[in-house]
Amino acid sequence: MTPEIAEFAWEPWLAAYVPKGVPCWTEIASFVRESASAYFSHHAPAARGSAQSDVRAIVDLAAFQHGKAALTRRTVFSSVTVQQFDQDRRAGDRRVASAASRMERPTVLAQREASNGTRHSHLAGIGRVLNPGGGWGPAKTTHRRFVTAPYTPDEVAWLEDCVARNDGLARVNGEALLVLGLGAGLAGRDLLVQARDCHVIDRGVEIHVRGRRVPVLARYEARLRALLADAEPDRRVIGSQASHKNAVNEAVARVQVAEGGPALETGRLRNTWLLGHLAAGTDVKALMQAAGLKSMTPISDFAAFLPDLSPEASFAMLRIGGRR
Repeated sequence: MTPEIAEFAWEPWLAAYVPKGVPCWTEIASFVRESASAYFSHHAPAARGSAQSDVRAIVDLAAFQHGKAALTRRTVFSSVTVQQFDQDRRAGDRRVASAASRMERPTVLAQREASNGTRHSHLAGIGRVLNPGGGWGPAKTTHRRFVTAPYTPDEVAWLEDCVARNDGLARVNGEALLVLGLGAGLAGRDLLVQARDCHVIDRGVEIHVRGRRVPVLARYEARLRALLADAEPDRRVIGSQASHKNAVNEAVARVQVAEGGPALETGRLRNTWLLGHLAAGTDVKALMQAAGLKSMTPISDFAAFLPDLSPEASFAMLRIGGRR
């Protein structure tokens, strides 16, 4: 007879788990244990080794996010956080490689890149379980070409409702983030545009940002005009005057978004704008210029998110060479 293999008792092990080399463990321990418990309820570890690997991944991601925002499944287990974590690790890898000899650097970087790819896939798998709405996309993607999913129409409606429930500066912040992100595809420091950068012209409204002109979607023009009506020319459209590198993150954090739906993430707002233009048939070169893109690679990444055309519509479009 084949002896039965006893199940790994992960609950008492997790309760006593303490990682090495994590200065903020006391602050993140409760969140890590709750998250790991929820994950193990779906994917029970077969042995201590696999449990250790899963929990350590959660610890590293939570420690990275600690101090940046409240630790919740939505803020920690999101595609945006995982990508930021990857970028931070890659910067560290480059520092390690630069300390090696010139002959050793390519090998060091290749080994660490492979490790980062595995870590990314691991965290994405955990994130899909703990926060399915974290922008993971319709299918697993490779580490190099990971794309944050655009918001669905229902998710946009959720964010619109949540922003409308805010007051004062938080409401101005939220409204500006939605209008500039969904209406003009601005993200990151581009969101720090001043009122003087927004120009009302005969054809509509355009925003001048870093040497390019971005027409605002017609359905967001009135909302942008309302924001501009309350701002002096040198005031930032988002409402606060801070210009340091964390100014946008501070504006996002100020907006109260209820639990139960997606978080407010500027990258996903921009991706929603990009996908909307692609679905509408906007000229790719014009879209690249407005978005500040140097290649079509980011555009092609959205193919998986575009709705399928009927055979009749596909035939007609391919026959005449586009939408006419």
